[in-house]
Amino acid sequence: MKKVILKTLFFLFFISCISQSSVIVAKKTDSLKNITPVSKEWMTAKVTHVIFYPQTTVVSADKKANELNVGQKAKKVSIRTLYDDKQIAFLLEWSDNSKSVQKQNETDSYSDGFAVEFADPKIDPLKLPYIGMGSEGRQVEIFFQKAHKNSFESEVSISEGYATMLPIKEKKPFAQMKMEYTNGTWKATLIRPIKDLYTCLDTENIPVAFAIWDGEKLQRDGLKLLSSWVVVDIYGSKNTTLSKVIDAKSSGDAAVGKTLVRQNCAVCHRYEDIEDAPLYMAPDLSNIGGYATAAYLTESIVDPSAVIVAGYNKNAHKNLQWFTIDKNDTKISVMPSFSHLSNKEILDIVAFLQTLKAEVEK
Repeated sequence: MKKVILKTLFFLFFISCISQSSVIVAKKTDSLKNITPVSKEWMTAKVTHVIFYPQTTVVSADKKANELNVGQKAKKVSIRTLYDDKQIAFLLEWSDNSKSVQKQNETDSYSDGFAVEFADPKIDPLKLPYIGMGSEGRQVEIFFQKAHKNSFESEVSISEGYATMLPIKEKKPFAQMKMEYTNGTWKATLIRPIKDLYTCLDTENIPVAFAIWDGEKLQRDGLKLLSSWVVVDIYGSKNTTLSKVIDAKSSGDAAVGKTLVRQNCAVCHRYEDIEDAPLYMAPDLSNIGGYATAAYLTESIVDPSAVIVAGYNKNAHKNLQWFTIDKNDTKISVMPSFSHLSNKEILDIVAFLQTLKAEVEK
């Protein structure tokens, strides 16, 4: 029944989606050898501007960090992509007023950094993984780099949901990541194989997500700026199903949805200036419209256990459990299913949730 609801609602999303999608068109080049963040080859690739929103799903336990990030705006990041016969490369460029480098043996300083996350291109677009850490049965491969001491520290991990992140330890690097800071701007590159043991990108449309951290604001872990899923097109494909799912806008009435969310969700979730729910009771929805797709929001409403959001600390908040574990060691969300709502009501709720996002920094 839940699958029928999801597919029915997606049809309504699908016919109401905007025509211009967030597709990053990759440029073919002869070789990616010696490519750096400042290489001239990047100028041949098309620029796509992607908006990164503050990830506010989980409230940080760091009071100072929370204070530094109050009212944080979304940021526009420029992204270019190149590829050759064996590898694909990404260039991210964003403004930052300070260069933050984590120093050795310091626990109260944090670095600037970035991450690129890949989902299986063969996945059902309606079942894209949870942004940031994947979800059960929906694995992601994450490339992460941060400024550390006088160099840069890189890491590659595989993750399939809450508490499953597993760093990949290879005898030799199979990916290269670099960051260069000049005149208030970071330029960061990732060069990775089109095919590795974990993800095969040799296909028409690739689901990719990005994140950046600002060390000056003590950002780390779940406190960061995050994009939604975007599509990387490396073969000039006309298959636009994935991009339509990502860009779909609910045909519901957001004003009606606002009332429904107040009635059904505010007892557990915080959002905007609505703070009826106890802190840590459930994921904060303040920027959920910036990085969650309509399909993901719908699934979360009708089947809350499909994705267990990472970040809940059961030791710090013992009386506010986000999930239980059954006899099969499966995590079950304490949020009840709202599949009893009508299709129109769910459309209205999703329409409102999609409006919840920060203003973009100018």
